[in-house]
Amino acid sequence: MFDATGEYTLNARTLEGTKAQVTMRWPTDQEWSDRKRAVRFITTQLGRGRSETEPIPSPETDLKIFEAIKLNGAPPISGDEAGRLLDGLGRCEVRNVEMEGNGATVTMSVPGGEVKHRVRVPTAKQARVMREAAARLRQLPHNRVEARILLDPPAQLWEECGGKSDDYKDGIVPANHKDVAIRAVIEELDNELASALEETDDF
Repeated sequence: MFDATGEYTLNARTLEGTKAQVTMRWPTDQEWSDRKRAVRFITTQLGRGRSETEPIPSPETDLKIFEAIKLNGAPPISGDEAGRLLDGLGRCEVRNVEMEGNGATVTMSVPGGEVKHRVRVPTAKQARVMREAAARLRQLPHNRVEARILLDPPAQLWEECGGKSDDYKDGIVPANHKDVAIRAVIEELDNELASALEETDDF
C-alpha cells in the first residue's frame, strides 16, 4: 500500500562526492505541480518535416523542493542530485491498462510496490480539453517552441472520471499518480483507434 504520509530514505551524493542517506517526506501536490511546470521542452524545427525536442529540467526548483522535504538534516547536495532523488521518489510506471465497457483499470509500479487505479473512460472532448489545458506553449526565435506541462488538469480529469484506488493509505492519491493513470487510459484509447485504422487499411 502506498503511503503519501510516510517517510522515504534514499542514498544521495553530497557536494563532496560522499554517499549519505537522506530521509524525505512525500512532496505535496503543489510541490509536484511546481516541479512539473518548471521543466521546459524546447522543440526546434529542423526543416523538411523534422523537429527535435529537448527537455530542460530546473535544478533550482528541484533543490528548493528537496530543501523543503528533507527531514534528517542532510548535508548539502546539488540541484541535479536533488532532481535525481525526486525522479526516484516520483517513479510511476504503467504496467498494464485494462479496458472494460466504460471503465478502465491501470496497474502501475510505484515506490513500495504496485497500485491499481480504476476510472471511467473519459470522453473525446474531456481528453481534448485536458490536453489543451495541460500544455503551455510559447513561440521562441529561430523556429523554436517552448512547452511547459501542467499537472493540475490531468489530476482534475481523474477526479471527474470517478478515479479511485484501494492501494493508498487513508485514500490519499498523489496528483502525479493521477496524472500518469489518466494519461495511460487516454493513450490506450488512441492506440485502439490506431489499431482499428490499420485493420481498415488492410482491406
